Amino acid sequence: MTRLRRALAAVTAVSVTAVGGFAFTTHSATAAGGSVTSAQAEVAAADTKISGYLVDPQTLEYLDDVFIVAKQGGEIVATALSYGADGFELWVPAGVTKVEVKDPDYIDVTRTFDTTTGNKTGVTIFLNRARYLAGYVTDDVGNPLLDASVVAVTGGQTVASQLTYTDGDDVDGFFNLEVPAGRYKVVVDAGDGYYPRVDTGVQVTEASSGVPGDYTVHRRSSVSGVVSDGLGEVAGASVVLTARADDSPTPEVTATSKRNGSWSADLAAGKYTWKVTKRGYPAERGTLAVGGRPATQDVLLTTTLPTRTSLEGPGRLRPRKQIELDIDVAAKGATPTGKVRVVAPALDVDEVVVLRRGAATLTLPKPRDLDRVVVKAVYGGSTKPGLVLQGSSARLVLTR
Repeated sequence: MTRLRRALAAVTAVSVTAVGGFAFTTHSATAAGGSVTSAQAEVAAADTKISGYLVDPQTLEYLDDVFIVAKQGGEIVATALSYGADGFELWVPAGVTKVEVKDPDYIDVTRTFDTTTGNKTGVTIFLNRARYLAGYVTDDVGNPLLDASVVAVTGGQTVASQLTYTDGDDVDGFFNLEVPAGRYKVVVDAGDGYYPRVDTGVQVTEASSGVPGDYTVHRRSSVSGVVSDGLGEVAGASVVLTARADDSPTPEVTATSKRNGSWSADLAAGKYTWKVTKRGYPAERGTLAVGGRPATQDVLLTTTLPTRTSLEGPGRLRPRKQIELDIDVAAKGATPTGKVRVVAPALDVDEVVVLRRGAATLTLPKPRDLDRVVVKAVYGGSTKPGLVLQGSSARLVLTR
């Protein structure tokens, strides 16, 4: 082909609106008037060649009838078809040229060539056969999510990416990534209100048309509360929350209560078991469901306190005077409640009195001719939420 014929082929482009996914504009050249000058300028420009072959890397076969477009500055400057083992040939003006290759059965390829220094021949462009990663993205309660980013990565490079959209059946959250056969990491990101989802080791084989896969992303949430016991707030308690779902992005979260007993943790929405431990206290356990809104979980630890029971009576026995007893039960940091049993065998007494603010009084019968009376008071202890008071006793000997 002479230089003139090549140039005329380049500038006499036909008007094609949609071939192989490309859009074209119409150029014309005539031999009359001022248009001759335009044609001559184009003739002088289209004088470098890009030629080579399109190859399927899996079969190493040359590809036939694949449409190729050359662009400079966003404008189409040449088109061509591949002819199998005979390759393809593009005549373009000298400069930086972007060559775009598209075929319905293969993944689109774009290559850039600089022909300012001369022709680019013997070029091999590999086209990977198209496979698909397709599915739906929903949140942890099953709501479909639009505009979630789905990215397929291999070897640290992004191979394909897409935002979820509404499919042909009017179902939201659909994605369909076109990828070659290979092993991929799929990253799903639905935005700030969700934890990203990463799925490694997704295998797309040459024998399959694609891999279906639905993905669930969990909403971001939080939980807070106060750890206390029967005496007040507890600092330094360890709070451990364990997710019950295997796919939770926060499988285990820990926190420590502050001086005022408060604690908080950021975590994914879902169901959890929790455990709170603190030296000197038995562990507390429970379950918790966290939704999209912040949750609250207060924890009451149980503290056990020793008590001291005391008995006071008259300095000496008087035969015809009743014995007045004062009973006190004390505990450090708490006021004991409950009952005290008083036993005086010599007086045939076995009674129970109720403490009021840790104290009680009891009147015993007259000792009459007794020279010695032994009285025993037994406090059985008491329990209320977060507080256990241990039992204690006291013994009092009265004589004449």
